[in-house]
Amino acid sequence: MSSGNPPVTGAAPGDRCMATNCKPADGAVRPRRSGRSAFQEEQIRQTRQRILDAATQVFNAKPYFGATIADIVKVARISRVTFYLHFPSKLAVAADLVRQTKPRARAHFATLAGLPRGDVAALARWVEGLRAIYVEAGFLSVLAVQIRLLEPEGQGVSDAMGEDLLDGLGAHFP
Repeated sequence: MSSGNPPVTGAAPGDRCMATNCKPADGAVRPRRSGRSAFQEEQIRQTRQRILDAATQVFNAKPYFGATIADIVKVARISRVTFYLHFPSKLAVAADLVRQTKPRARAHFATLAGLPRGDVAALARWVEGLRAIYVEAGFLSVLAVQIRLLEPEGQGVSDAMGEDLLDGLGAHFP
């Protein structure tokens, strides 16, 4: 290639390739292959996880109202632009962290229906298991409450877990 630009997948000899299009020697514009490569998808996944890991550290050290996006990007060692490519707000990243506890909690809630009706000891063991999930999640339980109290849109973040608990208990102990 005479232009000095690196070859682009799908380029033919003599093509001049730009960031988004390849220009064949005949001058016609041919769009670049659409979609992301597996490598790009993995980079996106890893960056998103770095943001979540950094947010975990920040929210574990500071309450929600005291944590900032600047804190998260500093710990993640990324730019604000990169943060915003993955999450639209601090609430979004915090809500994502809280939602990560839901699958385990929901699986635990599903076991509630199998408890013998009226067996208080079995219910106490079940509640202890639920407590263990929340203790393991640590700061996330507190974060969910803070989001709910401090963000108008945060109401729905922790509501679903509470509703699951009440529905399960109501079905078991009418």
